[in-house]
Amino acid sequence: RQHMTSASSVQGRVALQLSQPYWSPSPTITSLQCRPQGLMSPFASRRFDRFGSVIDPKPWLSMWRSRFESLEIQWLRSPAVAHPDIFDAFSLQSFAMTQGREGELLDSGAADSKDVRGLFEVSGGAWRLPSNALFQDFCNELIGRLPHHFHKANVEDIQGSDVNFTIVTSGGSTLTSAAVVLGLGVPGLRVMPAALAQLPGHLTFHTEEVERLAVLLPSQRVLVIGGGLTAIQAAHLAHRRGCQVVLCSRRPLTTRHFDVEVKWFDRRRAFGCHYKFLSLPSEERVRMIKETRGGGSVPHLYMEDLKARVAAGGLEVVCGEVEVVSHDSTIFQARIDVKLRSFDMAISACGHRPQCTSLSLVNGLQTRFPVPLAGACLC
Repeated sequence: RQHMTSASSVQGRVALQLSQPYWSPSPTITSLQCRPQGLMSPFASRRFDRFGSVIDPKPWLSMWRSRFESLEIQWLRSPAVAHPDIFDAFSLQSFAMTQGREGELLDSGAADSKDVRGLFEVSGGAWRLPSNALFQDFCNELIGRLPHHFHKANVEDIQGSDVNFTIVTSGGSTLTSAAVVLGLGVPGLRVMPAALAQLPGHLTFHTEEVERLAVLLPSQRVLVIGGGLTAIQAAHLAHRRGCQVVLCSRRPLTTRHFDVEVKWFDRRRAFGCHYKFLSLPSEERVRMIKETRGGGSVPHLYMEDLKARVAAGGLEVVCGEVEVVSHDSTIFQARIDVKLRSFDMAISACGHRPQCTSLSLVNGLQTRFPVPLAGACLC
């Protein structure tokens, strides 16, 4: 069994990839992964003349599109070298050039560091940020030239053993595969701050409830809780809608181009970073990930936009703990440090609490094929 962490799943849906090693005599590869990362293994399989299927309850990139559209995200955070074509680091940049869309590659300043400025890919523009529209079109182009069958379904169970797995779908049909690759991202419960627990559901929601982001109204007093990029994006969205916004985090906002250090993107040092990381015990790797993220960080271009919005009025950034003092059917009062404020809506942008076995499919697999867990994630 192989497993790869690469995409999120939601209630009743599993992002799962079923893949076959190139040395297997059977040509069948089955993938249940329809976010951008899900293109990686089918794309790799093409190099080994393998043909496969894709199983997902929604079309390719559906979740990606809905989240980016709901938050009105224009630019990706990752540079143009981060994409699903694992055999050609420059294929996204080449796609932009052949389409005459070089203007959709943004210089964010990520390549200004003296440590990487001399890399030819940096000077060639491969560290610029692609627009969301360009990235989606690039992925669609990859999908179009990858040989695969698409099956619209959920996965209910995986049976069998190595080289002979059977995938049972919600429609009652089955598929076989020689190996199984799980691409589940960080499954687990959405984090809702304890301070919001007493509020009725119509006064608060999580950023993953994308349909509710669409109904923010002008002049609403909105509290956004979180200190990472999603919190900033939610605050920007509410401000663009004409809301009066307070963005609250427990710690001062941290500004970095990427959540990880630049050296992880430097081809001269990246493999060394990977080797050292993978050589550590699982518990130490989990600790490093938590320390690196540190609650999230904000790219410079978003921070500059945030400062401009604060200066223009209608958006305030505060640091402290939130305490809900009272509420009725339409508003609530919250104390942030010593100041009492009134709000019409609270938005949690606090991510998820990792727990891979919260998915019934993974829980069943863990029972039959137990593997070590660290930080509630498969090792």
